[in-house]
Amino acid sequence: MNSFKFKSYKNINVLTLVFMMSCCSFAKANELYTAQQLFDAGNYNQSIYYYLKHIKYNPSALESKVALSQAYIKTHKYDKAIKKLDEVTAINVSHEIAITLRAHALVVQKQWTRLLIDAESLVQINPLNKQAYMYMDMAYVGLGDLQSAAESMARYKIVNAQLN
Repeated sequence: MNSFKFKSYKNINVLTLVFMMSCCSFAKANELYTAQQLFDAGNYNQSIYYYLKHIKYNPSALESKVALSQAYIKTHKYDKAIKKLDEVTAINVSHEIAITLRAHALVVQKQWTRLLIDAESLVQINPLNKQAYMYMDMAYVGLGDLQSAAESMARYKIVNAQLN
């Protein structure tokens, strides 16, 4: 009789290990799916919980960190959003969405110098990003540099005309 035996690992057979690993992967994917569904439904605080669970087991998931930051922004937790977006841009300095979201949070917090840095980064990444020029304008106004604000608004108008 030909019998097949699974190798055991500390009293757990290989089939059980494979099943447990697939369940863990499914659970991670399910947490992300649940977070996205809750976010889309406007349940931002609940989505934060599930994004955090997903990121705990997937710390390198940049897009999940960006999505978590969006939920933080929706719930007016700007410091947390900025911190999480700083993590993303530390890994990918050209992450346009992360920089744009952080710029939004910086406007709300009136962090004009950091906003100007992000706006300049956005222009470097995409010179046709008209939102970057708006952020630049806001930063210059916040810093009291009205001449530079007027120049960035002029660049905004040029880019806007090119895109339309």
